[in-house]
Amino acid sequence: MLPITGVALIWSQRRAQGNRNYWELNASDSLMIGVAQSAAILPGLSRSGSTIAAALLLGLSRTSAATYSFLLAIPALAGAGVYEAYSMIKHKEQLSTSGLNLAIGAAVSFVVGLAALALLQRVVERGQLHCFGWYCIALGIAVICLTWPR
Repeated sequence: MLPITGVALIWSQRRAQGNRNYWELNASDSLMIGVAQSAAILPGLSRSGSTIAAALLLGLSRTSAATYSFLLAIPALAGAGVYEAYSMIKHKEQLSTSGLNLAIGAAVSFVVGLAALALLQRVVERGQLHCFGWYCIALGIAVICLTWPR
């Protein structure tokens, strides 16, 4: 699905830049972006890429599209975290590491995540999302070639 992500990103960038803000979205617009987010359950389909592309196609400005995509990640990631914690408690799984190691890992992940989001925000605002699209296409083709049954 990486090439599909790439095509969606390139296609969305070729449209004229919108001027709508995310708070101007109506229910059907939000539903369309939500469907794009839910499609990202498929391996290789980027959640943020699909939601940003959908938002751009609906006429949102680049900044609003990126912001809305990031806001949509909060309930999705929180839900996944709660589900995983519940699953671990339910199955009485023992943690394989100490609480300190978990805290360090969480802190590093948080900082790296913020840096990645800041970089993606700049890429979207500059209209350079197509570069990531071409990367996704190339990587997807490479993965297909390397994993294709012989």
